[in-house]
Amino acid sequence: KRIITQVGNDTGKDRYIQHKSIVDGLCAAAPMLEQYGITLMIEPLNTLFDYKGYYLTSSAEAFEIVKEVGSPFIKVIFDIYHQQITEGNIIPNIVNNLPYIAHLHCAGHPGRHELQYGETDYRVVFDAIDKAGYKGACGLEYSPLMNPDESLIKARELYG
Repeated sequence: KRIITQVGNDTGKDRYIQHKSIVDGLCAAAPMLEQYGITLMIEPLNTLFDYKGYYLTSSAEAFEIVKEVGSPFIKVIFDIYHQQITEGNIIPNIVNNLPYIAHLHCAGHPGRHELQYGETDYRVVFDAIDKAGYKGACGLEYSPLMNPDESLIKARELYG
């Protein structure tokens, strides 16, 4: 019932034109998504380490796009790892935009490893998100340094 998509690389054209193209494409897709009850999630990514040349890096722009499209079947996948690299300000960016977020992803930064091996205190982040009323899941997108079973147990302890 949920599909993750990226919006593509920056074409070099004016950002307004690229932004409008993304909105127009999502507006065209919205009726089909609504008909089948499928939520399409756009994902801002970081271009510093992982996705050089990608267009959508800002969660603010991702939320703008979702608001402009105006369909409950088009939302944002907020990847804490990517947004920590790109913009920081993780807790306010999530809790102030919960209606536009369908799913979370996480990994420790730097290195894209376990949550406890990074600069983000995931206990604090998860506590704030929980208090704000987030009821969704958080996907783990990292390469474990620990035994994978132990790694998952530790992630569950952090996520609650």
